[in-house]
Amino acid sequence: FYFEPNAEGRLFAQSTSGQLVYSSDMGQTWDPISVPPAASGRSTAPFAVLNDGQTRLLLATPSGLLIGTPGDEDGELSADITWTKVADFTNVTVIEPSPTQDAVAIGTADGYVHVSTEMQGLDAASWVSSRLREGSVSAIAFHPEDPAQLVVGLATLRTEPTDAVVY
Repeated sequence: FYFEPNAEGRLFAQSTSGQLVYSSDMGQTWDPISVPPAASGRSTAPFAVLNDGQTRLLLATPSGLLIGTPGDEDGELSADITWTKVADFTNVTVIEPSPTQDAVAIGTADGYVHVSTEMQGLDAASWVSSRLREGSVSAIAFHPEDPAQLVVGLATLRTEPTDAVVY
């Protein structure tokens, strides 16, 4: 689940069946969020919450990375979201926004890390990609004092002596 940055008391979570929900009262009540057909009926999918003044959700689907805005100009949340595809990344395992909300990193099952600092539309051309090694990216964290640095963990064992589990 996510505590939404810049929105006191707002939480987002996902059930084991993949349903996204939100709460505006610190979890006392929950409301469902519409998910696109590509994500419905699936088990959990990586998602993240961005808020650099406007709430936006990122959701990984088999067809790519989607972005949706669950609110209006006044910041009121709505369960009905229009989702837009922003990148063709498949097999996404983790989505991590930076603490300062000025970058987002995506990890995949085939060892790639994709990073974008173009936060308005997350345009497909804005992503910088690097394959660390063969294996599934299991965790990404931005360095708290230097968001230009990432710490990345892989879920698969090393196959070569020069491979690392954490980069």
